[in-house]
Amino acid sequence: MKRFEDYKQEVILTYKKRKDEGTLPYNLRNLTTANMKKECLAAFQNRYSEKDEETFKLLFKEERNSAEEYFKKLKTSNSEIFKALYQFLKGVSNDTKDNNIELLAWLIDFHPRPHVYADMGELVKSEWEFSANKSKELYAEENKTVDIVEETKEEFLESSSIPSPNTLLDNNKIQKANETKKEEFPEQASTLTVNNLLSNHPADNGQKIGNGKIGFPSKFNKAVISFFAAFIIVGGSYLFYDKSNQCMYWNGNEYQTVACDQKIEGANILPKDTFRLKQLKRIKNISEITRGDIGKIYYSKVNKKVEFYTTGGVDVDTSGIENPTDSRKRLLPLTEHMYTEYVESKQP
Repeated sequence: MKRFEDYKQEVILTYKKRKDEGTLPYNLRNLTTANMKKECLAAFQNRYSEKDEETFKLLFKEERNSAEEYFKKLKTSNSEIFKALYQFLKGVSNDTKDNNIELLAWLIDFHPRPHVYADMGELVKSEWEFSANKSKELYAEENKTVDIVEETKEEFLESSSIPSPNTLLDNNKIQKANETKKEEFPEQASTLTVNNLLSNHPADNGQKIGNGKIGFPSKFNKAVISFFAAFIIVGGSYLFYDKSNQCMYWNGNEYQTVACDQKIEGANILPKDTFRLKQLKRIKNISEITRGDIGKIYYSKVNKKVEFYTTGGVDVDTSGIENPTDSRKRLLPLTEHMYTEYVESKQP
């Protein structure tokens, strides 16, 4: 199950590819908000299905009881409802909301749609599979570096034999130079000769080649150290990460903290979200809801049953967070229509 960001990129890339190929629906080739509405109406009549209900609920920011009602709403709506998506596709804006990506997926008939959010277990699994693959790539790269360094070292040793002093100076000059050296550096005369100085190579007495700690160039040592440091950090974070109460689940009325590796029958384990933990509660008694709550509280309809919640997003312009009982649906701000039909009519 993919992340929404991955889903979003796939939808956008599919749109761009079809645009370049000239295979977009006719109304989308000359992009305007009016043409986007025309295409939406045409597509609605040909391929609307129950899975697309959420897309139109987010587009209108309210829920309808049937496909016919959604079509009627779409037909009478101003084409400005497509403006945000239009501006994004034209490059006027750099990003757009999730509900517009779902709308684009609908317009180009992208499959599979809509996006379904992954649970915590799948997210953690994908994260560590990604980390493991990256570690394998780093390890393979370091092995390649080791091979190159070994080959370079062998070539260097083969080409670094000490030349004969006789090819540089005759015996008299060597003797004279050595005597001069003994006079100037009497303490080092027994261990250091002009032969060594002239050769430009260290004496073959087991000394290391290069300036690294183990006889290799220091740059190689740094690469190895960096690799093992990264490996230890990634592995250590997995082993010692505190999993207690770092996740949460919906108990039917509110979110409760739980260990990420704990299994709860019938519940999705999600990453802990402090906002939802504190703010999101199901409103059990609808008689407490007043007309003044329109636009302030949120609702969602699952299996033809409407439920109300204390919050659903940062503000009424967002597409809302997912329904805690069904991640395929979103919480929407309470509208006048929903209040009249599902709240006011139920009150004594």
